Amino acid sequence: MYFMYLRKSRKDDELENATIEETLARHERTLLELAHKMKITVDRIYREVVSGETIAARPMMQQMLADMEDGMCDGVLVMEVERLARGNTMDQGLVAQTFQLCDTKIITPMRTYDPQNEADQEYFEFSLFMSRREYKTITRRMQAGRKASFNEGKYIGNIPPYGYDRMKLQGEKGWILTINESEAQVVHLIFDWYVHGEMQSDGSIEKMGTTSIARKLNELAIPSRKGIGWTTSFIRDLIRNPVYIGKLRLGWRKSCKKMADGKILRQRPKAEDYLISQGRHKPIIDTELWEAAQDIFKTRGRPLPNKQLHNPLAGLIICGKCGNKMQRRPFGNGRTDTILCPTMTCDNIGSDLHNVERAILDALRSWMEQYTLDQESIKQTTDNSKIKTLSNSIEKQNKKLSTLQTQINNIYDLLEQGVYDIETFTDRSASLKQQISDLKKSINILEKKLKTEKQINEAHDLLIPRINNLLESYETM
Repeated sequence: MYFMYLRKSRKDDELENATIEETLARHERTLLELAHKMKITVDRIYREVVSGETIAARPMMQQMLADMEDGMCDGVLVMEVERLARGNTMDQGLVAQTFQLCDTKIITPMRTYDPQNEADQEYFEFSLFMSRREYKTITRRMQAGRKASFNEGKYIGNIPPYGYDRMKLQGEKGWILTINESEAQVVHLIFDWYVHGEMQSDGSIEKMGTTSIARKLNELAIPSRKGIGWTTSFIRDLIRNPVYIGKLRLGWRKSCKKMADGKILRQRPKAEDYLISQGRHKPIIDTELWEAAQDIFKTRGRPLPNKQLHNPLAGLIICGKCGNKMQRRPFGNGRTDTILCPTMTCDNIGSDLHNVERAILDALRSWMEQYTLDQESIKQTTDNSKIKTLSNSIEKQNKKLSTLQTQINNIYDLLEQGVYDIETFTDRSASLKQQISDLKKSINILEKKLKTEKQINEAHDLLIPRINNLLESYETM
């Protein structure tokens, strides 16, 4: 009984531009011709269509080795010895030992290896070793090429981030990102909600976190790229991605190997030491909005949903030495809980939780007294002068805009009447349209400032009763 094992290698990728199926079909024809010349019959064919460094990631190889253990296989036809194992020493040893103990020959177009022949066995093991060396060399070269493309601002991933499509560069190797207009609108919406909140029916502003945004997008039936709904983790990763301000990152989710229960597990933890480069794509979000989102992300605590919050100051207490968020540490035997810095290299000491709470409440009471006095003084002197000034400015700008739009309509009449020729009409029309565009931008800026001032005034009115309520009810919460 003879087996055939087919697997596409990286060498094939460098020599041809064919699919896995096309490559395997060509290799199969070559090996069947070899079997015909040797007057042997191939009983089973194992086609490996997945890419995997280890045997654990190659199901067809596992199946073939298991079938070989029955002792019924006289030989395995393969294009090259290197196709059998390119993994670590453990994988190579397993393959070599299986062929030797099962007394199974390795038949290639170049030569046949007999595992019972000492010279063939040594050559086989040496070929596997050189295969591993070649694999690591190719991997290093590919990684160097990926990093060079990354530094040139090219996108080296296979799947573009949400809001972008991937486009092949013309006249040079590599890819860049292009804006997907429909998805880009959703990205704008996400950042705006996260930073500015959502306007409610009563005119108030409701702050929105990543969970609230995901829930809102699902309620609005806005489709996600995979069509499985929006998740908190996806929104969180989107907000932290610098691709939306025209940058690229490399090594943010490095692949790490971990041994558990005798098996190698791959993990992709989020790294803090990833690389950043300037991309060749257009940004979707302006830098100011993106940085505002990052500031909010760093300061906003994220307690687990539907869990009892044991630390009432979660995400609020910052270490004065290293800048990390301090954490609550519970103690048994009647000892009170403490707040301490989780950074092992930081020499900041902790404090009892109840002492920290008392200090914050005392500081709030002191601040409230001064804040109340300051606000009364401000209201008496300003009388909402900023809001009135901004409202008057917007009204004047809207009148100018109305005048310009009337002039646009008039020049069309003058063109029809023959007063303007085409060239004069074009010049005059372009000038008026530019003025209208500039005026609309100015009005938009003023309206945003007015909205902010109104929110500040509303916050002033709401802040004092809310903090008073907090001070009165905190101990019984």
